[in-house]
Amino acid sequence: MSGHDMTQDSRLRADLADTKPSWGSNLEEDNTTSIASPTSDVNEVARTLAAYGGGTVSVDLAFDLILNEVVEQARNASRATGAAIALFRDGELVCRATSGENAPDLGVRVEAGSSLAGTCVSTGEIQQCRDTESDPRVNAEACRRLGVRSMLIAPLVDTEKVFGILQVFSSRADAFGKLEVSALQVLAGRVENGRNAAEFSGKEPLFHDCIRRRTATTRR
Repeated sequence: MSGHDMTQDSRLRADLADTKPSWGSNLEEDNTTSIASPTSDVNEVARTLAAYGGGTVSVDLAFDLILNEVVEQARNASRATGAAIALFRDGELVCRATSGENAPDLGVRVEAGSSLAGTCVSTGEIQQCRDTESDPRVNAEACRRLGVRSMLIAPLVDTEKVFGILQVFSSRADAFGKLEVSALQVLAGRVENGRNAAEFSGKEPLFHDCIRRRTATTRR
């Protein structure tokens, strides 16, 4: 069963709803302990997918589902009109999850050269554009097409390097402040921990043995 077919199964959608990350909508109540939650989230979602015949693709699909949860959370927490996560693939930044009316489409390549995103990647620090009409670091014409007037971009970092970015966009100029920056930092940490958990789960023999056993049981 393909990942798309799996997620169309009504029973699977109900079970996945039960394993959704319980992060809550109010990030002001967050703390450093809850940031580590994606480890169990990835494992639990992957096992649920495996029970429906996902096999070894379950870890990757579980991580994709969590990325989609994060962009929704980022958009809501920052009151943004769009949000996106782009990860490096073959040396290029590619949108892996998006949400909102003025977010880029899935699969779109994000310029990682002399752009604001490129500055975020090269410095490993959050970048802010208060007004796309006056900031030389952004492509003003592209922003006009998307209806974007301001944005925040947070780096996604593992122990060695930046592996992607988390972005939020607004149709209003100067839409983001210190609270939104803090929220984005928390959510970036969740993506980073979720990726580490996915990599660990994908390499863990006992996890794959569990995947195989659950898949075999489902097919009987």
